[in-house]
Amino acid sequence: MKTSLVTKLESLCDRHEEVAALLADAETASDPNKFRALSQEYAQLDDVVKVYDGYRRSKDDLAEAQLMLEDSDPDVREMAEEEISAAESHMSSAEAALQVLMLPKDPKDKSNARIRQAEGYKLEVVANAEGEVARFTNLLEEYSKAPEVTRDRLYLDALQSVLSNSTKVMVDVEGGNNLLYLPLDKIMEENKKQENSRINLRRVDDE
Repeated sequence: MKTSLVTKLESLCDRHEEVAALLADAETASDPNKFRALSQEYAQLDDVVKVYDGYRRSKDDLAEAQLMLEDSDPDVREMAEEEISAAESHMSSAEAALQVLMLPKDPKDKSNARIRQAEGYKLEVVANAEGEVARFTNLLEEYSKAPEVTRDRLYLDALQSVLSNSTKVMVDVEGGNNLLYLPLDKIMEENKKQENSRINLRRVDDE
């Protein structure tokens, strides 16, 4: 994907978040015209952002699979090649959908705009479906060849997904009646403060 297109898409993602925040603002809700205009803009941006998010996920999957190619286990390398193929296929479909969605829109030509949106939606659905089918197929093949490696990877992926969206964790201590409470948000905040303090101390020493 061209750098210029990536830059524009990143800008649209930022605007998507900005519009979402504006829609949640009480002042916007009190102004029907403003709320309507922002809702329409959000709907248009949302189509693009969803496809681009899928593209970025596939890009991350591709990078991880390329690292797996360096593994000494031939089964792992074979799985990596299959994941690379699936990621590249999904990225190609997503890029095609984005090119349609990013076509200049004539505000006076509503019929063509709807056609473009429908075509973009079609390509988005196809890209997502192809990606999911390819992932499931690869996962089934990986599990049949290396069940232990696949189970461990899925377990770690699930942990990463859950914990990255969690601020608090309760741990059941084996052999005890108490639960261990881990406030991840507070721990991360404290670590950040300590890191900032170390940076400031180094700056003072340098001066």
